[in-house]
Amino acid sequence: MGAIRKDQAGSATIEFLIWLPVLMFFLLLVVDVSFVLFGKSQALRIIQDANRAVSVGALEVPEAKQFISDSFAPFSSNTTVDMGVVDDKLISTTFSFPIQDLALTYSLPGNGDITITAQHFLEL
Repeated sequence: MGAIRKDQAGSATIEFLIWLPVLMFFLLLVVDVSFVLFGKSQALRIIQDANRAVSVGALEVPEAKQFISDSFAPFSSNTTVDMGVVDDKLISTTFSFPIQDLALTYSLPGNGDITITAQHFLEL
């Protein structure tokens, strides 16, 4: 019986099985963070495109707000867009959406929102 207790065969397998859930959690966390950061960069690009379109007169503010919502619809349908012209020279847009709408595996803690603000000078 003493020889069985001292035998180390298979101990690496047991240790791996103990660590496997922790490693999987970190992998899923990295995947979720990657998806959220990708969505955030896409949102910023969409907002900047809309701000430029308003800046050169291609879109009015209500149309630009709809453009932002429609363009981000594949990522999230729970968006909030606030856009306006400040002092007739600056277009300011604030866009927010829930983090969990972009998470693939829901390993991110909390139910917060990502808020992005972009500004562009009016060129007209």
